[in-house]
Order: sequence, then structure tokens, then C-alpha cells
Amino acid sequence: MTFRIQPLKGVFRPLTYQHQLQKAESLKGYKLYIALLFLASMLVYAISAIFGLGSESISKEIIGLGSNEYEARKELFLAGRIILGAFVAAALIFLGALFFWSYASLPFSKLAVIQMSAFSIFLVEKLIQIPLFLFLQIDASSNPLSFGVIAQYITDQELIISFFSKITIFQIAMIVLTSYYLAKMAEVSRKAASMLVIGFFVFCWAVSALFSYIKIGVFF
Repeated sequence: MTFRIQPLKGVFRPLTYQHQLQKAESLKGYKLYIALLFLASMLVYAISAIFGLGSESISKEIIGLGSNEYEARKELFLAGRIILGAFVAAALIFLGALFFWSYASLPFSKLAVIQMSAFSIFLVEKLIQIPLFLFLQIDASSNPLSFGVIAQYITDQELIISFFSKITIFQIAMIVLTSYYLAKMAEVSRKAASMLVIGFFVFCWAVSALFSYIKIGVFF
């Protein structure tokens, strides 16, 4: 049976999608959707950079620069965000699939297909954040769809706030979706699948929060 990859179908019709994917003997559109998701991620990050989102780490550095230096820094920032978009896509799709593959008895390609659907949710989140952040004039740490806002009332530690700001309703949806597929297809308990997926996401949140905290500003 040839399985046609449709990431959004995997989000909105997981029961049907999971059943078909589990029975699949070959995958159609694997390389195409990998390329499309990478390009979409790079585009979303580029749009965010054009509107200045994520530039908090370098905002103080560009004050007082000459016009040529300012434009050069803007172009460097844009290039860095595009590279980051590709890196995030690779991490969530391939690194995620590799991590789950080391524990689950499923082919790597099918795990990557699962991650494509989860990554589609991530892209929707990033698209929603652009007008949301611009309209409210906030950064990621004050995202009303995350736990970062709550963390700000509990502590003033920037690293902790940054970590909790990564936990959003969309990220939780990604965890639930991925856990569902792993539990059904890898024939493991829902609890075991959830713990595995949560472990991966906590690692991603921690790395992302650390990068934000140490302010790798030249590119990101």
C-alpha cells in the first residue's frame, strides 16, 4: 500500500491517518513535503525577522551604528533567522524522529512523517505569533498563549521565564498528537509514549531557553 503524505490531514484526521500510515509499504511525497516544510519554516522566520520579531537580543547593539553598519546588521540578522528556520525544521522533524526511533520499533521514515504533522502545528503557531506580538507589542516571554506570563508573576529569573514561555498551547497540542501516534503505532502504553515525547520537548525548550538567555544575537 502506497501512503500519500498529507501533514495537515495527520493533524485533523489522526485516526484515519495513523491507520493508513501504519499499513503503508511505501511513502509518496516524502522528499517533497520535507522540502516544503523546510521552505515554509525558513519563510516564516524570515517574515518574523523583517518585522523585527526576535531582535531583542541585538536591539541595544544597533543603537548608534552608522547607516551602512545598521543595514549590514539587519541583513545578517535576517540571514541568521532564515538559517534558524531550517535548523528548527531539521531538529523537530529529523532529530525528533531519530530520538523516537531509538525507543520505538517503527521505521525512521514513518516517524519523520509523524513529525511532519506535529511540525505543521508549530508553523501555525509561528504564523499566529507574528500579528499577535506586533499588535500587543510584546516578545516571546510575554506570549499570552504560553506559561511565560504566569512565570513572570512567580520569578524574575530570565532563564526560568524564557523556559516557561516555550510551553504554549500549540506545543502541548504537538505533544498530544505525537504521543497519540507513538502509542498507536509503536504499541506502547499511552503513558510511556507521553513521557518519551515530553522528555524530547523539555530538552528542546531547555536548549531554546538557554540560547535566548545567553543572547546569541548576531544571528539569532
